[in-house]
Amino acid sequence: MTKEVAEQTWLEIEVTTGFESKLNEGRQRFLAHAMCHALDIGRLSAEDFIRHFPPSAIMEGLKDRPTLRAKILNTATGVKFKIALKKSAASSAEDLLIALDEGEVDPETVVGLFHPDDRVRHLDNQAIWKFVTEDEFWEATGTDTAVLERAKADVAFMLDRALEDKLIIHQDIVEGITVERFVQLLPREALGDIIIGALQAGRGGAPFTDVELLSQAPSSVLVEHVPLSHIWTNVIVPKISQAHGYVAPSAVAEASTDGSDTADENEARPDLDDSEATEVKGKPFVPAMSKPPSAPKVPKSFGKVKESI
Repeated sequence: MTKEVAEQTWLEIEVTTGFESKLNEGRQRFLAHAMCHALDIGRLSAEDFIRHFPPSAIMEGLKDRPTLRAKILNTATGVKFKIALKKSAASSAEDLLIALDEGEVDPETVVGLFHPDDRVRHLDNQAIWKFVTEDEFWEATGTDTAVLERAKADVAFMLDRALEDKLIIHQDIVEGITVERFVQLLPREALGDIIIGALQAGRGGAPFTDVELLSQAPSSVLVEHVPLSHIWTNVIVPKISQAHGYVAPSAVAEASTDGSDTADENEARPDLDDSEATEVKGKPFVPAMSKPPSAPKVPKSFGKVKESI
């Protein structure tokens, strides 16, 4: 599949809601966008969200935000706003649960009333990541084309969004996939584009860095040729979910002590500021063909939340 066709396929799947997180931290913005994207493309549903975050969890998260509780309760149950303001978190949760059970409000309405940024602010972030990843979508195969295309779109989105929010740098993607995999898996046309780009940069006296490499083979192309599970295990898990605290420390410790010799790569690092990102971008791309970085071993599943409304 050509780069143009791959990009078009991804764009046809992506749903644009106009949401743009206003959260200050990059790790929080990424989580809000990842959650919204999974819901937008239909990989996850509002019912899934309520299963992970029933009324008791939502209202407990908002225990110190009576106005937000009242807003949800007023629209979802019809309780007068001034009355809803006086209700405790436990009472609000009970009313919302009854409304859901009796069909007076649907999960879509409840989720719609709970702004994505507020979800990230007031709910456990590790629990949100479990919600986003519970279906192990990166293991999708070609059996169901629609499911596979959604999985590709979501992995590509996460890579691009992580770069946008400065959770990772381009080098993380290249080193995680490894140059050997690029050579083995990318089609000749894509490899030709990379070589041409490198030659043009060299002739102009400019460096050919990881940034330029991925401009020739962007995420929309990578997900068409590199197994999603490889990208997930070697880039998203160590560089995003572990490095930025989306999984519990015990899970990180388990992954770093089960035989992996790359524990240092799993250490958390802060979001990059513009100066740091610029400095790294200027580092020339040098293939380390003889010794690619090994991938940390990680648990196959984050587990599924069994609590239901």
